[in-house]
Amino acid sequence: MRNLVIMLISVCFAVCLYPSLAEARHRGPGLSKQAGHLKKFHQKQQFRNQHNFKQLLKSLKGDLALTAEQKSELKSLRYEFKKSQIGQQADVKKAKLELRYLKRDEAVSKEAVLGAIDDLAQAKAELEKLKYLHRQSIRSVFTEKQIIELKELKSKRNHEMRNMRRQGVRHDKMKRRHMPGGHMGI
Repeated sequence: MRNLVIMLISVCFAVCLYPSLAEARHRGPGLSKQAGHLKKFHQKQQFRNQHNFKQLLKSLKGDLALTAEQKSELKSLRYEFKKSQIGQQADVKKAKLELRYLKRDEAVSKEAVLGAIDDLAQAKAELEKLKYLHRQSIRSVFTEKQIIELKELKSKRNHEMRNMRRQGVRHDKMKRRHMPGGHMGI
C-alpha cells in the first residue's frame, strides 16, 4: 500500500514536471534566447523613456522658442482636433462593424455590401481630411524659422530610428507618434 502511494505521488510529480522540461528542451540551451529577448525589451524601454512624447514636447518648446500665444493656440488646436477625431473614428468603427455584419449575412444583397464599403471608404476619407486640415492649421502657427528647426529635428529623429532598427529594436507604432513634427506632418 505504501509503495502504491509513493508510486502515485512520483507519477503525479513526473506528469506535472514533464511539460516544463519539454518546453525548456524546445527553447534550446540555457537562457541565451530569453536573455536576448530581455535585452531587446530593455532597449525598447530605454528608447521609450528617452523619447517620451511629453518630454519631447517640453524639449521642443525650448528648442523652438514658442511664444505664449503659440503655445495656447497649439493647445486649443489639439483639443479641437482630438474632440472631432473621436467622432470621426467612431464613424469609421461603425462603418467597419456594419460592413462586417453585412458580409456575414448571406441573405443581404450585393448592393448593400457595396454601399457599406463605400460608406467605410467615405468615413476613412473624412478622417484623413480632418488630419490633413489639422496639420495645416498647426503649420500656420509656426514661423518659417521654427518650421526649418522642426524639419531638422525630424531628420535627426529619422536618423536615430534607423540606428535603432539596425540594432534590432523595432518601434513601428512609435515612429510617427514620437517624431518631432511627425504627428504634424511638417
